[in-house]
Amino acid sequence: TGALTAASLRLLGNGAATLNSAGNDVETFAANRAGVVSFRDADDLAVGTVLGTVGVVTAGSNAALQAGTTLVIDDDVNVGAGSLTLDAGVAVTQVAGDTVTGAGLELLGAGDVTLTDAGNEIATLAGNTTGNVRFNDGTGFDIGTVGTVGLTTTGDIQLTSAGAITQSQLLAAAGLELLGAGGATLSNAGNAVTTLAIDKGGAAVSYRDSDALTVGTVNTVGLRTTGGSVTLQTAGALLVDDDIDLGAGNLTLNVVGGITQGPGKTIAAAGLELLGTGATTLTDAGNDIDNLAASRAGVLSYADADEVRVSTVNGTSGIVSGGNDVTLTSRGTAGDIIFDDLVNVGAGTGTFVAGRDIRSVQGAAVDVAAASASLQAGADSSATGTIGVTGGDSVETSVTGTLALSTDTAGASAIVVDNGASATLTDLVITLADTSAGVSVVANTGDTVTMAAG
Repeated sequence: TGALTAASLRLLGNGAATLNSAGNDVETFAANRAGVVSFRDADDLAVGTVLGTVGVVTAGSNAALQAGTTLVIDDDVNVGAGSLTLDAGVAVTQVAGDTVTGAGLELLGAGDVTLTDAGNEIATLAGNTTGNVRFNDGTGFDIGTVGTVGLTTTGDIQLTSAGAITQSQLLAAAGLELLGAGGATLSNAGNAVTTLAIDKGGAAVSYRDSDALTVGTVNTVGLRTTGGSVTLQTAGALLVDDDIDLGAGNLTLNVVGGITQGPGKTIAAAGLELLGTGATTLTDAGNDIDNLAASRAGVLSYADADEVRVSTVNGTSGIVSGGNDVTLTSRGTAGDIIFDDLVNVGAGTGTFVAGRDIRSVQGAAVDVAAASASLQAGADSSATGTIGVTGGDSVETSVTGTLALSTDTAGASAIVVDNGASATLTDLVITLADTSAGVSVVANTGDTVTMAAG
C-alpha cells in the first residue's frame, strides 16, 4: 500500500501486477510479465530499458500506465491480444521508432497525445481526453470501445493510416484531420466535429456528422485527395471555408441544411453530387467540376470556371430540385453547359448562363422541365454563343411559362438545330444583347424547328 520510489522499475514473472499508489515516483519503467500490468506514477514516466528488459511486454494481457505529468514511450510496448491504457496529466509522447502494439488502445487524461509512429499497430482506438490527439497506425484501425466508448476530446483529432480507418463508435472533437494513403469510413450518426480537414490518397473517404460542419483548417487546409472520392453527410449546414481538390475523384455532399462556400474558397473534382434538403449556393468563380448531378429539395445555384456537364455522378443522374429554382453558370470562352441528363425544377425556374455554348452531346437532349426557363449563351463577351443540338438530339422543354433563348455575345451567334435534330419551342423569346451581331435560327436539311402555339 505504500509508495515506491526509484530511478527505475523492472517487472518480471507471471501474474497480475497492480502498483497504483499516487505517490509512486519512478523515472523509467520496463516489464516483461505474463499478466496484467498496472502502474501509476506521480509525475514524469518513461517506458524504456531497465537492466536489459526493453519496453513493456505482457504476453497478451492488458496494461495500464498513468503519469501525473508526461508519459513517454521510449521503447516498444506490445500487449499482443490485450489492451493498453495510457493516462497522463500533461502529455503522452512517443520517440520515433518506438511503437505501440495491441488489440486495443485507450487514451485518457488531460494532456495532448502524440503517437505518430507509422509502426504502431492497434486494432481498436478509444479515449476521452481534453487535449489534442494525434495517432498514426500503418495498418488501419477502428474507432470503437476499449473501456471507454468511442473517441472524444475537447481538442482536435488527427488520424493517419496507410490502411483503412473505420468506426463502430462515435467520434467527437473540435477538429478532425484525416491523413495517410488509406481510406476512411467514419459514418457513425453520432459523430460531432466542428471543422474537418483531409489530406488523403486515392482511396475513398466518407464522413458523417450529427449537426453542422465546416470544411476548414485543422493543421491541414481544406480537403485534398490524389483522386480519392469524398462523401460528406451532415444533419446541419455545411460551409466550405477552405478549398476542396479531389483531382479525378467525386465529391458527394448529402446535407440537411444549407450548403455554402466562403469567399475565394473553391471546389475542384471530377464530379459533384448534391443530395439532401436545403438551399445550395456554390457560386465562386474558381469552382471547377466536370460533371454535376443533384437530387436535392432546395434552391440550387452553382457556378463553374469553365465547362460543366449535367450528367451522372455516382448513382444520381441529372438535376431534380423538388420544385425549386436552379441556376447554372459557366464562365470563360470555353464555358459550355452540356446536358447529358434531364434538369427538372418542377414549379421552379431554370436559369442557364454559359460563357460560350449551351448544347447536348450526341444521343442526349437539352432537356429542361420547369415553370419557366432561360438559356443564355455567350455570356463571355469574347466567346461565340450558341444554343444547339446535333446528331439526332433534341431541345425538349416542358416549360409552362416563357422559354427565353438568348445570346449575349457580339460575335456570330445562333440557335442551331443541326443534322437530323429537332426543337419544340413553346412561348419562344429570342434576344441578343448586342443588336449589331444578329442572331440566326438555323435548321439544315432534315431538321425541324417547331414553334408551338403562343
